[in-house]
Amino acid sequence: MNLQENINRIKEVMGIINESNLDSFKRRMGELPKYIKSTYQWLAPKMFKDFEEFVERVIFSTTRDFVAFELNINDYDEMDKIREEVLPYIKDFIINNYLEEIRQYYISDK
Repeated sequence: MNLQENINRIKEVMGIINESNLDSFKRRMGELPKYIKSTYQWLAPKMFKDFEEFVERVIFSTTRDFVAFELNINDYDEMDKIREEVLPYIKDFIINNYLEEIRQYYISDK
């Protein structure tokens, strides 16, 4: 058995099992609305060619900030992988819960 296998076995025996990234994301979903609102209110709608481009930037920036600040990942490659993993969930959440609010902000600032 190599060292890493021994470490993993000890963690299992001691009950110290790391949660998956998706579990960690789901547990912190309650924090997502503050990232969505701060993102769309920070962006300037006038800088985007249309509403669709604006929403895509809101989704991208929300995902980037949420993963960076809520999931405490230090490795850039791992952070990038997690962003790709959670992006569809964040996109669906934004479209289903905040699209009209974002549209109103976009229209009022044009």
